[in-house]
Amino acid sequence: ASRGARSCAKTEVMDTPMHHPNQTLTRVRGRLAQPQAGGFTLIELLLVVAIIALLVAIPLGTIIAINGIVACGLNVIVGFAGQISLGHAAFFGIGAYTAALLATKAGLSFWAALPLVIAVSALIGLLLGIPSLRVREDFLAITTIGINFIVEAIFNNFEFFGGALGIGGIPRVELFALKLRGTEFLVLCLFF
Repeated sequence: ASRGARSCAKTEVMDTPMHHPNQTLTRVRGRLAQPQAGGFTLIELLLVVAIIALLVAIPLGTIIAINGIVACGLNVIVGFAGQISLGHAAFFGIGAYTAALLATKAGLSFWAALPLVIAVSALIGLLLGIPSLRVREDFLAITTIGINFIVEAIFNNFEFFGGALGIGGIPRVELFALKLRGTEFLVLCLFF
């Protein structure tokens, strides 16, 4: 076969003076399958990129799913009620810290702690929301961001809440004696 002929069915081997004499390049379907960057073929590089993308996509997808849950809660006050709330992160933090404390200090599982977390977050939301009933628009935004700053200061400055480092040693969520991690945890987050 000649060098100019490009046939999908043919494979030809050719020696090139540009490379080491023992190295041969294979022409498959008209393209060279030669080492590219650092001695890797294009297929190997694409495989590495795909593996890295999967390793990044699952944790990133989990974070997106969790923040999607938070956004659905924020949609109730901003979307349906039309009020500006800048303190929604405080209630997200209250729920997260309550779940972490119940898991680490009380020894409850995620599923046993979940109703308690909802009740504590709702109760604190009610207690902090009662004074906010009389304010509207810009004043509501200022009140809610003030609540956010206060809750953040409490979590960061009290050792009971782990200080600036937060709470460590939180056990993984278990479902039917299977510890959820990676893809399984992402599916759980998407379920909520």
